[in-house]
Amino acid sequence: MRQSLLACFATFALVLAAFPTTADAASSSGWKIYSYNSGGSLSSKQATGDATSVAQFEFLSTPDDALLAMKQPDGAHGTLNGKTITATFEIVGVATFQYFGQPDACGAPANTRLYFNTNGPFAYTNFWWSNPASAALTAPGTAVVTANVEPAEWSDWNGKRGTEDAATIAAFEAAAADPDLVGLSFGGGCFFENGVGTSTGSATFKLISYTIE
Repeated sequence: MRQSLLACFATFALVLAAFPTTADAASSSGWKIYSYNSGGSLSSKQATGDATSVAQFEFLSTPDDALLAMKQPDGAHGTLNGKTITATFEIVGVATFQYFGQPDACGAPANTRLYFNTNGPFAYTNFWWSNPASAALTAPGTAVVTANVEPAEWSDWNGKRGTEDAATIAAFEAAAADPDLVGLSFGGGCFFENGVGTSTGSATFKLISYTIE
C-alpha cells in the first residue's frame, strides 16, 4: 500500500528555518516534488520557482503527487518545538482534483497539509502531519495552512494524535527536535499522503512562502 511507503522518507536528511523567495534561490534550496511512479515507489524532481514563489510544480493528471519538501545537508538541524509553521500557496489554472483510492469511506476532498519527519529506524512516531490544519485543493485559489508545533495539533503515521499518551508526546517532541524532511503533503479521503492529481484541466501549485518562526 502507498501508506507503507512513508517509511522510505526516513532515509532523507533535511532541515529548514526560513526560505528564499526568488526563482534562483528556490532552484538551489532543495525544494522537490515527490511523486509515486508506476511501481508504487517515489521519485523526485526539482521544483522550480519564479519571482513570486519559493517553489512551484504542475500537478500530474494522475493522483500521484505526494510531497513538496525541502532537504538540507546533515548537521544543520534546528528544533521545531514551540514554533509555528505557516505555508501560503496559490493554485493557478482551472482544474478539479482527485486523490489515490477515490472515493473512500472518509470522503475528505483532495487536500494539502503540513508535514515533517525525523530520521532513524522506522517508527510510526517518526512521521507527523498537521491535523486538523489542512486546505482543500481548489483551482484557481489561494490558501494558508498554519499549525503550532505542539502535540495536540499533529498526528502520526498510524493516525494517533500527538497527545495519545506520555510516550507519544515524548516521541513527537523528539521528532520535532531533529527534523529531517519538512514541507507539505498531498492526500485525500482517509489518508494524508496517498497522492493527488488533476481529474480535469491543469493546475500549477505555487508555494508563496513557508515559514518556521
